[in-house]
Amino acid sequence: MEKTQKEIQKLAKRLLKEKKVDLVIGYEKSESGKTRPFFATKLEDTDRLVWDKSCSNNLAVYLLENKEKVAIVAKGCDSRSILELIKTNQIKRDDVFIIGVPCNGMESNGKLLENCRVCRYRNPVICDVLLGEKVEEIPEDNYEDVKEIESLPLEKRLGFWKNEFQRCIKCFACRNVCPMCYCDDCILEKKDPQWVSKPRKKEEMFLFHLVRAFHTAGSCVDCGSCERACPVGIPLRLLYRKVAKDVKELFDYEAGVDLKEKPPLTKFDLENDEKL
Repeated sequence: MEKTQKEIQKLAKRLLKEKKVDLVIGYEKSESGKTRPFFATKLEDTDRLVWDKSCSNNLAVYLLENKEKVAIVAKGCDSRSILELIKTNQIKRDDVFIIGVPCNGMESNGKLLENCRVCRYRNPVICDVLLGEKVEEIPEDNYEDVKEIESLPLEKRLGFWKNEFQRCIKCFACRNVCPMCYCDDCILEKKDPQWVSKPRKKEEMFLFHLVRAFHTAGSCVDCGSCERACPVGIPLRLLYRKVAKDVKELFDYEAGVDLKEKPPLTKFDLENDEKL
């Protein structure tokens, strides 16, 4: 990983020096030793860029408000989010230089992150430059966690989620870290019509999370950012993975894999989708 880190620094410096980009989005170490997103705009900034098993943030979220030509360090999940943003016209492909980096999984406190255990796309699916050797990937989906809760009676499933969502403090952290939450006027804060009121109300928490789940259907890449950002530990990935499994079964579609394939909820085939 040290070799890859040096290659990232070298490439970032060259891209800025040759004025091919105005900004490089990557990672740095804070004074406390924590890894965090970093935005390099000067040549000397590039020496601060790092790459190790703690680079878990999905950096694609920072592309949404960026108006400059940018380079971005992208793992498999980051690259899949970028691909979806390109497909939905949220960013222009020509404005992003993707520095692809193969990933064998990120860690927290020495333990492999849960989303990394089942990640099937450990190599970037789209990039301009690939730094490092490609790694082996998992050949098949593993939805054992989803199947376990699907096996429960409806009442128990409903009770489980009601219980979880009542702990929500409505901090919007899950939405704010998600690259796929890019609406300028979020329906969860809209006043007319008002689906969810601004004050935290227990009876509305269920609707709050279901709305987000349906809005990211067909675009969530299971990067795990939402669950890690949740201050009360709600198992959000379980909900989004259930939706992803349904999208796969109903439409044979996986988010962030094929640049040419349109997201299923942005098209309708009268003949083939009539049964839905």
